Amino acid sequence: MLAARQFLNESSNVVQKQAKAKLELLNQERVCQKKERNKRVKFRITFTVVAILLVALTYTAMEAKITMYGYEINTTKLAIADIENDNAKLLLQVEELSSPERIAAYAVTELGMVQPTADHILYKEISSEIAVTGNAMVAEAKASSGMDTVVPTSAAASIEVIEGKEVHPVVSAITKLISQYKSALNSKQMGMLAN
Repeated sequence: MLAARQFLNESSNVVQKQAKAKLELLNQERVCQKKERNKRVKFRITFTVVAILLVALTYTAMEAKITMYGYEINTTKLAIADIENDNAKLLLQVEELSSPERIAAYAVTELGMVQPTADHILYKEISSEIAVTGNAMVAEAKASSGMDTVVPTSAAASIEVIEGKEVHPVVSAITKLISQYKSALNSKQMGMLAN
């Protein structure tokens, strides 16, 4: 019996050792599986955190750009408003400076001009031949220049001074304006011919 007991003890020791070995193997497998699971979980958490950070950074960058563009838009709107305000002031100034009353006052005070009286105006009859020629020249100038208003050339009308040899300032100013208009008209016609 002793041998049987010893055999039983040894077999139970062997079975226990085998069971312990299997249990240890199972524990090791479980530990390995837990480690693998933990690694996967850690990777997923890390990936999720990084993805959330990237999305947050992208969102912040987009919001910063939107804010920057909004600031630029507001700055541009303010600049446009300032320019429109300046433009309105300049248009008002042009209206004030080009008013007939102001021009007349400037002509009288600064240029020494006076309103002509009836005895300073000379009417001269133009023969019908010259008038027809003058009208034809005006019609030709209108057609070639494309302009609505054309001043007749010197062949169509003339201005003479009645008294003295000095030219009246008004007549001088008008003559100067007519010559400037003629030169502008001629340069425009030359430009049209060149094209």
